[in-house]
Amino acid sequence: MERPFAAFGPDHLAVLGVMSILAAGLALMGRRADEKTRASTCAFLGWALVGYAMASHGYRFFHQTWRCLDCLPLQLCDWVLIACIIALFTRNSLASETAYFFGLTGTMQAIITPDLQKGFPSWPFFRFFWGHAGIVLAIVCILAVQRFRPRPGAVWRMFSLINFYAVFVGGLNAVFGWNYGYLCHKPSKASLLDHLGPWPWYILSIEFICLASFLLLCLPWRLRSQQSPRKF
Repeated sequence: MERPFAAFGPDHLAVLGVMSILAAGLALMGRRADEKTRASTCAFLGWALVGYAMASHGYRFFHQTWRCLDCLPLQLCDWVLIACIIALFTRNSLASETAYFFGLTGTMQAIITPDLQKGFPSWPFFRFFWGHAGIVLAIVCILAVQRFRPRPGAVWRMFSLINFYAVFVGGLNAVFGWNYGYLCHKPSKASLLDHLGPWPWYILSIEFICLASFLLLCLPWRLRSQQSPRKF
């Protein structure tokens, strides 16, 4: 029987626990597996994310609830999803950087404070965590299995891309009255945005948080490369 979603309730904590165990397993496998196993794991996760996208849109089409208002691939998590799929199948450097920086900055926040109304075992609950937890596991796979490392200039490249996203999607929101990326107003559920000021000031706050997060996410490689400095 469906029940309202409660942040950090039993359902939410169970998902976080399972996701953590799977992530630890991927990290351990990345150290010990052979190349064939690595490739198979990446392909499996890639197809799992493709399956999520197909199931998500197929469900809405079947139930006649697909709308431009909230079903176009214009959420930041959608961009991360696409980047993860490309990275898992091709190891493309730009896709891997986008998945890593955008995913750990935005998707993790979404998992911790989900914008959900219904809990387990509703379809919105499964759909949300299939996609978002799948992205986190894909990022772990990109790091541990594919052994991704950010290229020089990655921080400023990603900061430019996040600003392109805000301008591009924000422009579409303004024209069509949408709210992709929560660029026009905050989500109905409690989230980090509630502590960042009113619109539009919380968008400026997000800019600083993104830049600080990107710099922090590059810190491990900065520390490793102190003997031969590189710009990230």
